Order: sequence, then C-alpha cells, then structure tokens
Amino acid sequence: FYTTNFGRKEATPSMRPRSLSRLLLVLSSATVARSVDVNPWHSSSLELGGGYDESSWLGTAEDRHHGMVFEEAARYELAIRGEPPKIFVLDAADESSTITEILNRQEGVCAGQRLEGEPASIGKEFRFWSSGHSQKQIEMEFWEYMNRWENCDVDQMKIDGNSRLLGGPHTPKFIKHTYAKLNVSEEELRFVVLLRDPVQRAYAEYQNCVRNGRGCSPVQASNNFEETVARELQDWKKCNAERDFTTTRWQGCGTCDGYSLPGLYAEQLENWFQYFNSSQFLVATEDMLKESPKPLFNAIVDHIGLQDAAVPRFFPKAEAIELPESSTELAQFFDQPNVKLLEMADTYPDVFFKHMPGTKQQFFKLP
Repeated sequence: FYTTNFGRKEATPSMRPRSLSRLLLVLSSATVARSVDVNPWHSSSLELGGGYDESSWLGTAEDRHHGMVFEEAARYELAIRGEPPKIFVLDAADESSTITEILNRQEGVCAGQRLEGEPASIGKEFRFWSSGHSQKQIEMEFWEYMNRWENCDVDQMKIDGNSRLLGGPHTPKFIKHTYAKLNVSEEELRFVVLLRDPVQRAYAEYQNCVRNGRGCSPVQASNNFEETVARELQDWKKCNAERDFTTTRWQGCGTCDGYSLPGLYAEQLENWFQYFNSSQFLVATEDMLKESPKPLFNAIVDHIGLQDAAVPRFFPKAEAIELPESSTELAQFFDQPNVKLLEMADTYPDVFFKHMPGTKQQFFKLP
C-alpha cells in the first residue's frame, strides 16, 4: 500500500495505518479485491475528469464496499477526534492565510498543524481538498488530513483556509459527498470567500512562481508573464470554440492552474452554489478588507458562528503590486467576467458583503 503525503518532500511507503479506520480500509480493499479480481489500489473509475458522469461515479463493487467501510469507520473516528473542519476560507487574495491565522488565534478555535516531515510552507495551507484526487483517494487519506487537528478538543472549532479551494472544479463535490458519508450535516458548513482583482491576482501568482518558486504549474513553465498569459487566453478561446457546452466550460478548459483563468470568479461561485446553499457563503474582496477591516471581520465571525471574538488591532495588508503595461489586454479579458460577478452579487445581495443591488458599483478598484 502506498500512502500519498500531500505537500511533503516525498511520499513514503507505509504498511502502518495511523488509525483504526485506515486499517479497516486497507484490509477491506484487499479482501474485496480478491473477491472481484481487481487491483485494490486502482482508482481510475473514480477519477473525475472533464467527462465526469455522476451515474458512473459509484465505480466497481470494490469502490462501493470501500465507501461503506469509510462510513462505518467514521463513527469510531469522529467520536474520538471530534468533527472535521466546518469552516472553509476560500480565497483568490493574499489575505486568506491572514484571516485564517487571525481566526485560528481566537479562543475556542484550534489551529491545524503541519504533519511530521512536511515543509514549513504547508503550515498555512494544507491543500487537501484541492489536490485533484478522486473521491476514493480523498477517503483513503481523510484521516491523515484529520491528524492535523489531533491535539484539539472535541468541541473546538476547526478552520481550513486554502487559496486553491475556490477554483477546484471538483472540490465542492468532494466535500459534500465526504461529509455526507461522515454523517456531518452540510448545512452546518460555512464558507468565507475573499476575492482579489483578477489581473492583480494573476501578476501576484506570476511573482510567487518566478521569484519564490511557489505555486508553479506546467502551464506556468515560461518565465515571461506576457507570453504565458497570451498562451492561456489563446488556449481558452480555442477550447471554448471546440466544446459544445456553456455553463461548465471553465471546468474543462484548464482553468484550475495558470495565471489568468483562475480569476473567473463567477463561474467558480456558481459551481459551489450547485452543491451548497448560497446562504452558507460570505463573499468579500481584498479592497473591502483594506477599507473596512473591522466591520468585515465582525461579519466573518458572525457568519461562522464564532462567539466573543477579539477584533485585531490591525490587519496586515498585501504588498502593492505595480502591474506591467501588458496587463491591459488581460484587464479587457476580465471586463465581461467581472460584469457577470456583479450580476451575481445583485442576485445574491445577502451573500456579498455590503452589496447594494442595482448600484453598478465596480467590484474591483481600477489600479
């Protein structure tokens, strides 16, 4: 059996399950594999690609049995560990880790910790749900993920903040199905969404990739921002022309990675709203956090149900970014998506912080 260690320097083979549920999953998978003559570690039937079909997602007899064992093991695990995180900070801004860290310091909240062998950068973002794995792999590694909160009291609040959660096309589906199997009410989940001007977000991603070597993907192999963005937009237009669908086109056109396309926020939020009620979300922007930090923080703690939270004396602000002249083309590309985001805010005014429908206000300030 091969254990995937998310974000660690290397993966290590292990035959020593860290929990009773993991042992049950290993043994049950091997047993069912013998009975149905399949590879117990093959999960291709559950890989969720562009041609995802909900009706075929149940997979083989082995996969269905595996899911049943996961549900049974959850009763034991949750009684000891307490419930999993019910608060998720989804962001496209630099402030997600800041907000998560501030919330983690509040009384009644238990911060998740890095696991042994992980690099220090994992301390802020665990990136479990957005790792692109199948539902089966999520379940196989779920209790490893829960080990991040193994020193928490059962009744303490747990928060998962991740800059990759918002744009993951299958992330809300993974969370919904997993929590249903855990018998944790999805109505209790709360999501805080922080958005950044998509052009600034794209250039900040470029800086992180090139200067710090963080968050780079194959799409971002070039060190030239203009060339990479031009290729992304060209591929996007070509993909849209070739595909015969509209509402979910962004999921199948490489929008999870890269500099520019993850800034299609309206499409991402629509995807989340398919799986969770819009009332479970609070959406704000980086500019709102800069201009109204205390009111926004109070709105966040009220939204997630955190009692007696201490408002910080100051909020760290992201470093100002000077955009290159070539960003004009990218800004023009986002004109229509930003209009769609504003229309969504008009449709869900209670979801968007301090939004007044019909005002035609600019969602993101011009640089």
